[in-house]
Amino acid sequence: MKMLTLILLSLYVSACSTDQMPVPEVPERKAPIVIPEVGGTYIHQKDIEKLRYPEELKAYSIGRLEDSHDPDLMHESHIVYRVENDSAWNLQPGLSPELPFQLPVSATQPDGKDLLQAELEVKANEQRAMYKYLKEASDKASSQIGALEESVLISKKLLAQNSELKKSLSQKNLENQELQKALTTLKNQLQALLKFQQKKEEIKIRSKYRR
Repeated sequence: MKMLTLILLSLYVSACSTDQMPVPEVPERKAPIVIPEVGGTYIHQKDIEKLRYPEELKAYSIGRLEDSHDPDLMHESHIVYRVENDSAWNLQPGLSPELPFQLPVSATQPDGKDLLQAELEVKANEQRAMYKYLKEASDKASSQIGALEESVLISKKLLAQNSELKKSLSQKNLENQELQKALTTLKNQLQALLKFQQKKEEIKIRSKYRR
């Protein structure tokens, strides 16, 4: 009987103490902050060469050799890779910039409309930049083609002038040859005339002495 009374008393005390214990407060969970990924910041592999020079590697084949620290050891032939030139920024002037255009993105709306709009704007800016680059390249190529066509026309005119000069020189050479022939003929005639005159004078002198 005493034992039953003690058990009931202990149960009553424990129940009273449980009612008086404060209930712990559960902290309110806050929604995690989502940091959106800004579109257009990724550099394509083919465009990296326009921004940085990659490192240059060379492979050297080495035959068997003795260890420099232990003459009782020998290393088998193997390949050694060596970095010849480290990577560096491409600082050449005149390269058309192809930078990723980005816009500030708001993550206040959970439906993702702002993110999609920003991504579309980024793509549109990239297309505009590509169109501008292609147009400038096309204009430059057109100007170079125009300069080449003008050079071709000038070359054709010079060739025509050279051809005319060659024809004129050939004509002058022919005229010079004809003139040279005429001069030679005239010279021969003069020489013949001088000889005839000399003979005539000799005949006069002989006839005078005969008288």
